[in-house]
Amino acid sequence: MIVKGKETTKRINKVEIYLILLVLVFSGLFLLNQKGKQIINKQQEATKDSNQLFQKDKQRTSDNNSIIQPTEPQNISPENKNKVNDFGAVGSLNHQYLQANPYSRIVIEIDYEETVQPDQSAINTFISTLKQYSDKPGGVSQTGNNSFISLKETYSTSDLLNLTQKHRVNYSGGDTITLYILFINGSFAQNNNALGVALNSSMLVVFKDKINQTATALVFASEIERAVLNHELGHLLGLININYKSSIDHEDANNPYHSN
Repeated sequence: MIVKGKETTKRINKVEIYLILLVLVFSGLFLLNQKGKQIINKQQEATKDSNQLFQKDKQRTSDNNSIIQPTEPQNISPENKNKVNDFGAVGSLNHQYLQANPYSRIVIEIDYEETVQPDQSAINTFISTLKQYSDKPGGVSQTGNNSFISLKETYSTSDLLNLTQKHRVNYSGGDTITLYILFINGSFAQNNNALGVALNSSMLVVFKDKINQTATALVFASEIERAVLNHELGHLLGLININYKSSIDHEDANNPYHSN
């Protein structure tokens, strides 16, 4: 009888352990879901601010090609000879990125602040996504990977454009259209919670400090970085309803340029 009592106690202990583990698993899944929602909300707020800056008049178009007029100076490249406005409104180069003509290849230039090197797996996913959805016979390639030192903790739009002028080497021309990614510490002056922002027609910025602060034991920084890159890429490609009108009504009325 004593032996059986011990066996019964052992079985009860095992059941208790299984129940505790089950509760922990479900609690972890709940926290993961809540954290994911927080990340999405932060990113949507940041992109909304960016769109307000660069697309104040969604209906304004050019006379000959129906591309949204830029709100930044035309081509802040060294020679100022590009036919493509690399510094135009977000989404105004969506057709050029997606179609085979007139640009048959895409070059992605990446620069980063010295202490915040990009996660290569996130970059690989970004490039794979661009290859999947663009029609570029010449392919999609990566260049740059140059580091620089910056002592700022907060960056305005002008600060980010100044960094671009100083460090960006590749601009669109010939058979090549370019895309510039800047990884920095600190935060975005227009929205302190921003994890990333599509700054203009050919450029996006990733705030690594903010990503690292958002990461948890359940949500890794590399996963957030991957999501931020692809999210901002979507805006450069025109999502949602940027420089085009979708035949499917799925834009969130309360959060313009995002799916509901």
